[in-house]
Amino acid sequence: GEHVLHLEPGSVESGRGRCPHEPSRPFASTFVGGELYTGLTADFLGREAMIFRSGGPRPALRSDSDQSLLHDPRFVMAARIPENSD
Repeated sequence: GEHVLHLEPGSVESGRGRCPHEPSRPFASTFVGGELYTGLTADFLGREAMIFRSGGPRPALRSDSDQSLLHDPRFVMAARIPENSD
């Protein structure tokens, strides 16, 4: 399953939580169940790393800004881990 993103005529959406402010900064994203999960820095200076969920039927969500949780991460890849007994 590939996902295709397209622009809807007459619709404007924010890129916040979907792409970094600075295109050269590393980020990672993946679709799971029709929702987009993105790991990126959420501020102009690239210091506030977060994980965002957007799209789909549920409201948008972002991780806490607690820097001990995501301390200077380098987002390079995202992959869905199937549910299992582990």
